Amino acid sequence: MTTGSSLFGLIPDIEHAAQELRARIDVYDESIHVAVRSERGIRRMEVAPEDLAHAFQGIALTSGILPKGTVFWASRGTGTRIGVEIPPGRRDVTWRESSGRIRSGRIPYPRLLFIGEERSYRLYALKSTPLERSTVLWEAPFPNIYADGRICRGTAPFPDAHPQTMMKAFDVFMESEFNADLSGRRCHSYPEDVRRLWEGIRGRRRFPEIQLIKTHLTLGDLIGKDHGPDLR
Repeated sequence: MTTGSSLFGLIPDIEHAAQELRARIDVYDESIHVAVRSERGIRRMEVAPEDLAHAFQGIALTSGILPKGTVFWASRGTGTRIGVEIPPGRRDVTWRESSGRIRSGRIPYPRLLFIGEERSYRLYALKSTPLERSTVLWEAPFPNIYADGRICRGTAPFPDAHPQTMMKAFDVFMESEFNADLSGRRCHSYPEDVRRLWEGIRGRRRFPEIQLIKTHLTLGDLIGKDHGPDLR
């Protein structure tokens, strides 16, 4: 919403540059103007406040092409929320020991559920079961994740969550340097520090699911009747 500027004009839409601008509202001291873009061009009109709902009839939101493995997508007043399934795999990761020594290795990880909303992301593990609303979520076996699944962003350059940026955001997480913060209660064998588990499974082909710790959440808890609770 702008105040006293040209209709489509000259305010760059930096935050949502990847999306096409469909409409803009200009609020002046004595009038409200709306510009709506369609295939026929830009239609401008002055409207009363009660007419705004009518002015936007026919405008639909679309997600664009969703990334492979998308579990759910929702658009809400606070932004876009998207959940993506990450298949089991292996990645080269780097972590800093308490002594300050830098370690690295190729670590297997389990099936994951990666959820983004604005610049807030959550990560959970999944076992090899079909995805349903009742599917139980498990703690992701990584440091730097809060008890509710939120990733501690630190200074990592996470993008805004969007269908086209989810895998980039996952790469940002995996390529960051992990430390001791929030490294407890991430696995059974080493409840004080999951990085000790990493030492033992470096080079293995598969993550041992027996190490996963169950959360109190299900997939349905995050989707919810109205797309779930605020994740930020």
